[in-house]
Amino acid sequence: MLQNSLAKDVERNIKAMFSQSFSKLNPVTREEFDAQANILDRIQLKLEGLERRVYQNFN
Repeated sequence: MLQNSLAKDVERNIKAMFSQSFSKLNPVTREEFDAQANILDRIQLKLEGLERRVYQNFN
């Protein structure tokens, strides 16, 4: 009986520790990540276009 109670206490403490640590990571959903990745891709394309224009204007 005591071992069972101790095991449950340890399990509860470990779960609480993981939950607290995970919440500090500030995770995002897959949808949010994909949306930001798409925005970054578009910005990268625009930047490359602007770099080409600047290069063409100065050469």
